[in-house]
Amino acid sequence: MQASISFRYKELITLKEEIPLVNTNSLINYNRDDPQLEHFFLRCLLVAGKNATVQQNKLDRVLGSNKDDPFGYLFSLDYQSIISLLKGSKTGQYKRIANTITHLKCNNIRASKLRDLTLKELEEIPGIGPKTARFFAIYSRENQQVAVLDTHILAWMRENGHEFAPRSTPSTGRAYALWETKFLWECGKRNKTPVELDNIIWKEHRQQTSKGD
Repeated sequence: MQASISFRYKELITLKEEIPLVNTNSLINYNRDDPQLEHFFLRCLLVAGKNATVQQNKLDRVLGSNKDDPFGYLFSLDYQSIISLLKGSKTGQYKRIANTITHLKCNNIRASKLRDLTLKELEEIPGIGPKTARFFAIYSRENQQVAVLDTHILAWMRENGHEFAPRSTPSTGRAYALWETKFLWECGKRNKTPVELDNIIWKEHRQQTSKGD
């Protein structure tokens, strides 16, 4: 019998402010054009550890009328101008984001290169960790056997037989790989792809948090 996809009420309250209030189904797009892919990468960069809806609005302010060429616009700015732009839009994590953009600029990484970067290469970009790299990959590339180990995924794992799953995203590659393997095993047991199970868990989480309001 399929294990229940549920959360403890206390964990819901703890997680409520950490989970991005978005429909993850709407993020799945394997056919983004170049500007859309660059915009999505920036979204992944800005939302790390933040509320996605709030950060999306801030990203819109950062780009202004330059959404048709996100990287081109940001690459035209020097480091201090990027910092000032981010501060003006109150994105937070100014140096981390500016360092990422500067690295992309110095290495001429545009959408065409982003499409071909491996997970390891994505993680080598300053400011991009395992979770952000996988979030970008799973929602922009088909057939990705990876796990976005966010707090709601880890809470679900604790509810489904993995009582020692951490309460926050593992910070080391070895620990991340361990829990990623366990999540992928759960996907296989349910005959679901990682993105499918991620969405099922997310929908259940939203339903439960709505009941708790």
